[in-house]
This record gives sequence, C-alpha cells and structure tokens, in this order.
Amino acid sequence: MIRFVYPNVDYNDNIDYEGNCDYDDNVDLKAFAGIGVFIASSKLSVDLNKYEVAKFNISNNSEISKATAILSYNISPKENWNVYAQIGDKDKWSGDSLAFAYLIALVNISLESKYETDIDIWFTGSIDLKYHDRKEGMPFLTDVFEDEFEIKLDAFLSQESDIFFIVPDFNINPAMRELCTIKNSDIITAKEFKKINFEKINQKKKYIITVNGDDLFDIRDALFKRPYFLSMPKFQTVIKIITFVILLITCFYSSIKFYNYWIFQITKNEAISFHYSSMSYFKKNISPAYCDHNNPPPFYIPNPKIQYKGRYYLLFDNKIIGKVAFSHIHSDKWIIIDEKGHISFQNSSPDFTDEPIIIFDYIAKNELEKFHNLLILQSKKQSFSKIDINANNMPLNYISNDNIEYGGSVSIDNKGIISGEMTFSHKQSETVFVLNHSQKITTKPIKKQYNIFNNMSFVWIPGGCYEMGCNPSMGYTCSVYETYIHTVCIDGFWMGKTEVTQLQWIHIMGYNPSIFKNCGNDCPVENISFKEINEFIRKLNTQLKNKWKVRLPTEAEWEYACRYNGNEKMSKKNKLNATYPVCQNSKNLFGLCGKTGNVSEICQDKFYKNAYLDHMKNNPISNISGTDIVVRGCDFSTPDQFSPCCHRSYIHINDKVGSIGFRIVWENL
Repeated sequence: MIRFVYPNVDYNDNIDYEGNCDYDDNVDLKAFAGIGVFIASSKLSVDLNKYEVAKFNISNNSEISKATAILSYNISPKENWNVYAQIGDKDKWSGDSLAFAYLIALVNISLESKYETDIDIWFTGSIDLKYHDRKEGMPFLTDVFEDEFEIKLDAFLSQESDIFFIVPDFNINPAMRELCTIKNSDIITAKEFKKINFEKINQKKKYIITVNGDDLFDIRDALFKRPYFLSMPKFQTVIKIITFVILLITCFYSSIKFYNYWIFQITKNEAISFHYSSMSYFKKNISPAYCDHNNPPPFYIPNPKIQYKGRYYLLFDNKIIGKVAFSHIHSDKWIIIDEKGHISFQNSSPDFTDEPIIIFDYIAKNELEKFHNLLILQSKKQSFSKIDINANNMPLNYISNDNIEYGGSVSIDNKGIISGEMTFSHKQSETVFVLNHSQKITTKPIKKQYNIFNNMSFVWIPGGCYEMGCNPSMGYTCSVYETYIHTVCIDGFWMGKTEVTQLQWIHIMGYNPSIFKNCGNDCPVENISFKEINEFIRKLNTQLKNKWKVRLPTEAEWEYACRYNGNEKMSKKNKLNATYPVCQNSKNLFGLCGKTGNVSEICQDKFYKNAYLDHMKNNPISNISGTDIVVRGCDFSTPDQFSPCCHRSYIHINDKVGSIGFRIVWENL
C-alpha cells in the first residue's frame, strides 16, 4: 500500500513543536510544521483508530476533479474505496502540496498500485490545468514558493525512513542540488522514476523525483498499473482500424485542398533549392557577393511561376546574412527562408527591404576584377621587354578610381608570366582585396587611418522604408512622443561610424568642452550646445572647400540607421557612470558604433510633441519655429526600460549636457 505524504510549512510562532527548537519569538520565519498522510483503500483494510475518511470538499476545486479524471483514464472509482487521512489532518493542514497528494490518492482509487510492499512517497507542488501556452485542460505541476520548498526538502532529507519525494523541476536550483549531494540523495526525472525496481531499491539512499510540466502522466505510470482493457491486443487493433478509417475520411474531405498543398510543396522545394545553391556559391566565392532573383547562384534557374523577394549577402568578413521569400503565382502563402536555412510562413507578402551591405567593398572588388582582366590581356600580347605595373603605371585602358587606394606591384616578363601582388581598398573600408602571384583574389582586414574629415569614418546606409515609432510590443516603455507608428521611407546616405570625438572637435574648434576627459580624447565630445554644433559643422564645411558637405542627421535617418535589420543591444552601464571610448562596445549590422549607448545624439529636427502626426512619408524633417531640438537614443545613464532606437527627447538650443553628443552625415560623395 502506498501512503501519500505531504509536508507542511507554517510560521514559528504558530507551531507547537515537539522537542527542542531555538528561535526568536519576535521573528516571523517559516519552518517545517510536520506532514499529513493519505491512503487509498477500503474500510476493511484501514485502521480506523489512526485514519478517517478524508472528505475534502473538491466541488469548488474543479481542477483536481478534472485532473483526477484525466489521470485515471476516466475509469469509475472502485466500489467501497475512499481516501483516508490521518485523524486530525483535516482540520490541521491545507495547501497546494495537500491537493497534489490528494489528487494522486484519488487516482489510486480507480487504478491499482504496482507494489505490494508499503511505501511512503512525499509530494509537493501545485496542480494547474492551464499552464502557460500548453494545451488547456491537461494537468501540470507548477513550482512552489522557494523558501517553503527549501524547508520541505531539508525536512525530507533529514528524516530516516522515507526515500521518495516528488517535486516540481523548476524548484531544483543549484543550491537545492548541492543540498541533495551533501545528503547523499539522487535527483532523477519522472521518466527515470518509471524504470525503478522498488524490490531492488537502495533503502539507504533518498530519491528526489523532478516533474517537468506534464510529467504527471509518467508519475501515474510509475505508481499504478495500466488498465487491462487498454493493454489488450484486440483493443489496440480496433483503435488502429478506427484511426485508419478516420484518416481515410479526412483525406477524402481534404482532397479539395490538395492542389494548394501541391503548390506549397513546389514553393518550399524552390526555397530550399535556392538556399543551398546560394550557400554553395558563397563557399567558392570571395566576399562581398549576393544572390537574388536577378542575380541567382550559378546553375540555378528561377521558376517563372514563383515570385521572389529579398536577397542573401556574403559580407566582407565572410558572414552571410539576409532573407529570401517565395510564393507561387497561384497562392497567397509566402515561404521565408533565412541565411541559416530556417523556414517560416505567412499569408501576406513580406515587407522587408534589402539587408545592409557595405557598398564600397563592391566597388573595390569590381575595380580589382577590371584590373585583373586587363592584366591578363596585357600578358597575352607579344612583348620582348619586362613590364612593371603599380599604382603609378596601370595597365593600358585602365582608369584609376579616386576612391580606391592601390598598393603593391606586379610585373609581366617577356614570356607573359605574371608575378607580384596588387592590393585594392576603398578609402572608406577596412578590407583590402589582394590579387596574388597565383592570380587568386583574397581579402584581408586591416585597420586604416582615415585621412579625410580629420580621421572621421563613414558607413553607407542603403535607402529603404520602415515603421517609425515605439511599439509597446517591443517590450520597452514608450512615451507619448514616440507612440504614433507610421511608415517612413529614407534615401540612402553616409553616416558617421562613431559619434564626433573630443579629438575631432579640438581639431576644428581648438578647445575641449567635454566633462568626461578620461580616455585620451577617444571619448565622444559632449557638453556642447546645438549652436556650437552648427559652428563646428560650418567650420568643417569651410575646410572641405565645397568638395564635400556634412550636416546633422534627421531624426528619421537616425532611427532608421539604428533599427535597420534589428536593434543593437543596449550597452551595459559603465561602472564609473561616464562616457567611454567610441566603438568600445559592439557595432550594429551596419557597422555603426554607439547607436544605443555612450551618449544620446542631437539631430537637426526641431522638437514638438506631435511631430510624428505631421511627418511626410519620404525623408521627413520637422522645421517648425522653436528653441527645442530633438535628441535621439540612449546614453550611459538612461534607464533600461526605454527603447535604445526609439527613445526621443529634447534639449534647448543653448543648453549643454554631459550625456549628449552628436554624429554627422556626409553628403555629395
């Protein structure tokens, strides 16, 4: 016979302890109060001097009633059987652990125990039929309060005779595991519990059985016999026949949908084929490269009945990004596959723009390929003297590109053999493309010192459309300034890779206004007003002599560059509560640093509360009269609940703050 034991916890000042227990009467702490016991049996086999019928009122606890029916296969209880509790338990104990033990005892009334020997099994946890996103109506075991669980576990491990304790998996944290190890106890799963042979069990060891969600079915199978009629071979055969008939009927009535399913499979196979063809092409190709409908991978022929959207990119660091969507012309369903081969579905046309790509690397690679083709033509010509080719002596018909930096040299001897090495790199890139003596193109990253714009680096942001504004579903706190969601389309532009630094400000303005000057001028400049920023831009544009032009970004451009292809994670708070060197933390997928931390950034828009309601769709900017300027993003002191890319605030044109800086946009490249 199984005895179903449930431990109880109460407050020190409400417990009548037997034995010695040292505690402070003025401290209201929980402690182990004792155990209650249930057994399931007939009246004739129960010692009525120790037990009484446990007539717990479960009419108001429909979950226990429903769970009992589910776990006992809806089998009627045995005639003249009841659940019995120790005399006095009914008025003494209560709680979720009682309900758990009572539930299993009720199941025992309908199902026969597997074991002839008497065993005590402890129970704790809370029964739930609506556990998170699981199927409604199925019984689950949820966790108990952590402090109460620790007390119950310690009490179980401290007593001598009982060896089984069934608990929620969630409550077994590292501290609980360490406690069990110290007490020479094993932690096993419900599935492992099913395999235990009770006749050969080590009586000197204790076992903690963890239940994860719906493992209650495994606990049932471990303790009770499966009803005979459910195990009958003939019954199983009947079930199979009924299932087969239902399947045939379902297939018959689903035949009208077969055509749509067939179309869906064609589209899915097309997506998978395109994905693997692209990945194979990228493995054999040098970055940057891309694959889409108009530029498919070699030997891949697009299906004329399939619609394509999106693109895969091979970036200069050999990272592959992008998504491609497919839909049959006779279907509204779209299949989306990402760079990792993960497939998702939606019933409407996906609205995603091209993924970011570093355009200047394409330029450098294309220049090298043009040079290589002309070099091969030169080597095939009859010549009786050696030809040396370098940045100052390029092949015939090759026109140098002012945006490309050339390095190295190659030579062609009188037999047409090419030797040497040439390098190509865009002035705005940190990647060098190399043509070596074996005529193979490779890449290598370098750290270049930019010699334009006073060591300022810029990143190309491709144009596109996005939903501007803060959506509470993102999990952030949204202010009234940010919550009108609207579609905005932005033209491509070059944005500063970092905030303007203190060194760059000193080079133009001749002084350092910053509050935080502890990182060798590599920190962003701050403590500057909007008027001072405009003076900095004016002086910089004067130095550029109208060859180039810089300006502040609009707030629509700023948010687009921050959010495009996913937000950069918020930088962790600086322990010094100060700014830190630019690009010290991670970049976003554009290669922009500091978009979600370090300092907030001033934009060129005038601030007013309802600006989003008046935005034009294309390249919006607020130019109303006023003295407040938009500030975007978060800084080292911004609370975590604000969205790093959607956060919107303002500052007066004459005010200065140590947590606000700026970055610039480069025009007329």
